[in-house]
Amino acid sequence: MPSSTAAAVALVQQGQFEQAEAHCLAMLTDAPDRFDALQLLGVIMAMTGRHEQAIGYFDRALRADPDNAEARRNRQLAVDRLNRIRIASALALQQQGQLSQAEAIHQSVLQLDADNFDALQLLGTIALERRNPSLAIDFLDRALRLKPDDADAHYNRGNAWHDSNRLDEALASYDRALARNPDHADAHYNRGNTLKALRRLDEAVASYGRAVRVKPAFAAAHNNLGMALQELQRFDEAVASYDRALDVDPGYALAYYNRGNALHEANRFEEALASYDQ
Repeated sequence: MPSSTAAAVALVQQGQFEQAEAHCLAMLTDAPDRFDALQLLGVIMAMTGRHEQAIGYFDRALRADPDNAEARRNRQLAVDRLNRIRIASALALQQQGQLSQAEAIHQSVLQLDADNFDALQLLGTIALERRNPSLAIDFLDRALRLKPDDADAHYNRGNAWHDSNRLDEALASYDRALARNPDHADAHYNRGNTLKALRRLDEAVASYGRAVRVKPAFAAAHNNLGMALQELQRFDEAVASYDRALDVDPGYALAYYNRGNALHEANRFEEALASYDQ
């Protein structure tokens, strides 16, 4: 077996990671705080995808040599790689509705990196799904301190304000999201919902219109545009919007119902009955 760190490095360069690892561990038997062996073990762990173990070895190396810039840099690389893997896993769980598991993973990311934007942003969206808008705002505010120009974070913050019935604050957040990404269809749509709740119907119509221009196959936006037009007694335009929603989603029962209401208000009773039947 090689008898020096240089020889262990040579084994790593040859791709003989198992042998290099065994040699480093042997060196630690006699000197548990040997910096070069700990640092190299961290590198080996990172190169073989064992990022959590890599962080542990880099931590031990930094206890032996707290000012070593290379070990600190290598540790941060391992943290970043591990956190990217964890966040991808948590996002998949969140999309499957497994919110508790996803939340636990995001919290483990923050234990390694308290300023991880993605974990903070996604914890905010989990809080929103759990109908806890005040907690969502806390997480999203922390995320926005790290990335003030992130459109999605401003959009989600708008959703949290809307759920808190703080409609003016919601509108301001959607405007900030759209200033950063004018093609954010969901921000246009939820801005329209907020304006509709504020009874600013003409502005709501404009926002829904922008949402469907950006994303023509947006059934909910076509439906809500129809509702705003209907409240303005623009019944033919409302029916046309419901028709577009149904072109996108022929099984959209609420759009048939709203279409029936608009037709009824326009005194087109037979057509209204047919919509209700559908």
